[in-house]
Amino acid sequence: MSRCSYIERGKYMEYRRLILGPLDTNCYILYNEKSAESIVVDPAAEAEKIIDVLNEIRKTPKVVVLTHTHFDHIGALKDLKDAYKDMKILLHPLEKDMLKSQSGFARFFGIKIKEPPPADGLIDEGDVLQLGDDRLEVLYTPGHSSGSISLLNKNDRFIIVGDLLFQGSIGRTDFPGGSFEEIKRSIQKKVYSLSDDFIILSGHGEKTRVGVEKKENPFVRGETI
Repeated sequence: MSRCSYIERGKYMEYRRLILGPLDTNCYILYNEKSAESIVVDPAAEAEKIIDVLNEIRKTPKVVVLTHTHFDHIGALKDLKDAYKDMKILLHPLEKDMLKSQSGFARFFGIKIKEPPPADGLIDEGDVLQLGDDRLEVLYTPGHSSGSISLLNKNDRFIIVGDLLFQGSIGRTDFPGGSFEEIKRSIQKKVYSLSDDFIILSGHGEKTRVGVEKKENPFVRGETI
């Protein structure tokens, strides 16, 4: 069963977290007052729950952004695309082929998902997603997978990191395309280089802050690159 655990209202952008699917994956819906559109990040499962929130806030999804394409982050993709034909699916180029294999990968774990539709566009380091006056900067943060990305909002001081980094932990690196050295480098270079007060929104678990993880995370210490 999904849970909407919190709504955050920053100075510019609001976001809602939904905890979805059998692996309790975090899906984020980003929106603001000035735009009639929204951005959905990692539609994990239970599309009807995501659609209910979109209807409640009266925001049409402009794009879906996949931080990576593991099955527990894309389970609602097909139903969302069917519901919103004009919505664009965006991911990193190195995740494009991996997306095609995820329904089979899910079956290996005893989980069934619908065959995901192909991506509509590719995004990479340096790209910017605009939502009204708000900007989300795309960061290339490999390690959990070869094409993992993060989304940085400098104005509201948060970063969505997918399965790169968790509260007190890091993402697995034993799946295809994973690398401990890369995930460590991504965390130190792209996340720990931010100010300590930046909020980290992960693919699983609770939010945390950069300063907390630099000090307390047992897997990657607070050195920056």
